[in-house]
Amino acid sequence: MRDGRNVIQGNAVIPLTDGDAVTCRGKIVFLVPVTPYTTERMMVAYDSDREGYRSVRIKQRGFRIAGFGKTTRDVFPRFEPESEHYQESAGRETRCDSRGDFEFSGIADGEYFVTTAITWRDYGSTPDGGALMSRVSVAGGRTAKVVLAP
Repeated sequence: MRDGRNVIQGNAVIPLTDGDAVTCRGKIVFLVPVTPYTTERMMVAYDSDREGYRSVRIKQRGFRIAGFGKTTRDVFPRFEPESEHYQESAGRETRCDSRGDFEFSGIADGEYFVTTAITWRDYGSTPDGGALMSRVSVAGGRTAKVVLAP
């Protein structure tokens, strides 16, 4: 995670059936470089290394799937084998603002995974929402835009 001149800007949102939406407001967004290990994690968690969504309702049905990051462990079981180095120092994190927007600046040229979890409960019901992931590439001091959505 060297410093660089690139910026990654994004938004994370889960549309609801009534036309409304839930954003990542106040939630942590993670940025990790694409490596063989992180690619394997994304393939296990999302069945893709490009983009994905994993509903919290899968856990409610009793399936064991891989988790990602510090805030999604309550949504998904831990990835095994776990890498302490990965959890402690593999990437960067930021928080979504009130509109669900986020930004990482000073990013080196390369490819990265951007992930977050958006979860909620309606009137004490079972949890809803899930974890979102997208792969993004930056180079040449440019700004890349990404939307995390199912």
